[in-house]
Amino acid sequence: MPGSIADPSEPLPEVDAAKLLRDKALDLLSRRSHFRQELETKLRARGFDPGDIDGALDTLEGEGYLDDRSTAEQWVAQRLRRRPEGPRKLLAELRRRGADSEVASDALRHLGAAEELDLARQATERKFGDEEVDGNTLGRFLDRRGFHSSTIARILRDRSAAEPLL
Repeated sequence: MPGSIADPSEPLPEVDAAKLLRDKALDLLSRRSHFRQELETKLRARGFDPGDIDGALDTLEGEGYLDDRSTAEQWVAQRLRRRPEGPRKLLAELRRRGADSEVASDALRHLGAAEELDLARQATERKFGDEEVDGNTLGRFLDRRGFHSSTIARILRDRSAAEPLL
């Protein structure tokens, strides 16, 4: 009878674990791009078999649903739209999220010295504006934001040259 409670003595319908795994992976990917390692971790936490996960992720990569390079490039672009940061911090965050070293480095390849300097200037302006700030404070701030020491030195030189002499 439709809508009635199932008889507990009847066997439950067979569940297709591979389909459930694929559906869950696609559900997670529909929300945002994931790195392979990130997606694997989430699927393991949901109790899927590690061997099945590898096969499913290989299939999703082959179908173009899972692409670490594309995910890394998108992540960097999105992150820099929100907040100027240096390549050291971006690289560390990409690695933490599951991008391998080569993929992470490739995603940051477009950040040359000029682009990094521009990002450091933006970060300085957003944080301090025209406020006078101690060089040590500024240097520590830029270091925490992941800028290279040569970029920090350039910002400090530029700021001190712009300060009026007393």
